[in-house]
Amino acid sequence: MKLSDTLLLGALMGMVLTSSCTKDDDDDDTIVPPQIEVAPDAPLTDYDGNVYATVKIGEQIWMAENLRVEHYRNGAFIMPIQDNNQWQNNINQGAWCYYDNLAANAEEYGVLYNGLAVASSNNLAPTGWRMPTEADLTQLRVYLASFDLDEGGSLKETGFTHWLAPNTGATDTAMFAARAGGYRFVNGTFTGKTYEGHWWLNSGTSSFALFYDDAQVTTGTGSSQFGYSVRCIKE
Repeated sequence: MKLSDTLLLGALMGMVLTSSCTKDDDDDDTIVPPQIEVAPDAPLTDYDGNVYATVKIGEQIWMAENLRVEHYRNGAFIMPIQDNNQWQNNINQGAWCYYDNLAANAEEYGVLYNGLAVASSNNLAPTGWRMPTEADLTQLRVYLASFDLDEGGSLKETGFTHWLAPNTGATDTAMFAARAGGYRFVNGTFTGKTYEGHWWLNSGTSSFALFYDDAQVTTGTGSSQFGYSVRCIKE
């Protein structure tokens, strides 16, 4: 075989090998779907020295526990109200309470605030944080839904320690660790612990809720005299 023929044969074999490798590489290409971005963030300390876990969900950073501070950001004292009649008749001052007026509930469920405390110019949220808006909640819901996740189930703590069975859809994929802390009704009575949780939005009249038998988020508007839980979002 001539040298030129040998070189030509070698070149052709090289082309075949290159083509074969390229084809195999193409066959191995797979489309990796985007993954939800959730991770613990730096702890938050409030005015009273309470320390809270936080979580980064997409581009947002939320508290991963319910607020339990007894002072506004500026140090002003928030009025505690135990008596049902006093709670019902208070229409102009921010207030807080423990569920069932039992301090033991605070560590697991935080405390309940009326909407006047939430909307106060004294700022209920710790420094560097704020009360979430409806737009913040929508962003969170859209982000979770973009991964075909049940919004409510992704936010709820799993198991039955703080939720009544069946705790429908609970996965806590977002590491939000929401618990069913119940709420205080306008007339001062308490209800709903282990059944449902309610969290204020910044208006002090709008809120969102999660339920033991539902995997979705429910939103609503009502009186600022309700006592609901609070989760702040980082500014």
